[in-house]
Amino acid sequence: MTNVPKKLDHLNKKELLDLLDKLDHLNGKELRNLLKKKVKSGKVSIAGAVSKDYKKYQLKNDPATVDIAVTVVMGAPFPTDFTKSMKTLTAKLECILEPYDITLNIYAEYHIHATVSPIVRTPFERKMFLNDPAAMNNIQREEILNADLRPQQINREVRRTRPFSIGICPWDIRIGKRGEVLLWGSAKNADGKKELRELRKRLRKIAGPHVRDKGSEVHIALATIKDFHKLTGLRKKDIAEELNNELESIPCPDSILIDRVKFVHYLHRSLSEVERIEEILFC
Repeated sequence: MTNVPKKLDHLNKKELLDLLDKLDHLNGKELRNLLKKKVKSGKVSIAGAVSKDYKKYQLKNDPATVDIAVTVVMGAPFPTDFTKSMKTLTAKLECILEPYDITLNIYAEYHIHATVSPIVRTPFERKMFLNDPAAMNNIQREEILNADLRPQQINREVRRTRPFSIGICPWDIRIGKRGEVLLWGSAKNADGKKELRELRKRLRKIAGPHVRDKGSEVHIALATIKDFHKLTGLRKKDIAEELNNELESIPCPDSILIDRVKFVHYLHRSLSEVERIEEILFC
């Protein structure tokens, strides 16, 4: 086999394409293994190797999959100007992915959200769901019942919060190891950061910890890439560069005032399907 460099990050687009021409005898799996590190271009980063639970999360993100749990979120929906920018962004990404025969499952504007606290994250066993989805969903419902949720307590902890703003400017777009397209930002200014941190701490006593939903950072899921595993490192490099270039033509949205959250019992993790939703205003 031809010797290949262990690190490709320093190569420009032309050099990467030249390398691909030299390695045209390699099979798809070998090509995907050429670049395991995260690819980054400006404000866009794409994970290298897929996660160990990739297949499970690809199934969970399928629009037809019923995945039952409880959460507290901001948005769902966010203001029109904000969702308009998100729609433009995902449309650009969809066009960029089209030549690679990769499907982008885009979240609708009305259920784009940022998680404040995952109140109950229920178990999801891929094999069980494929064999008997009703049995899997019954287990999830049992998990929620056993959590002995007290909506009044959640309402009380939320209402102690003062309004704050969140912002996503400058752009920070990360495509994760499960194929999830995430937009990252944070609460604005010291007071806002403190309000969000403290709200999450209070809800964590009810929900328990979760690594991503803490502190003052926020992440907003915009879409998932179906068959993300098909993308080689070289293709990810091109995609990251193209999307980063497109961001110059998409205005970064203004900050969003958060003065309420939603307490949601959902049937799909994108919130495209919900059983019950309650809006809770801050004090």
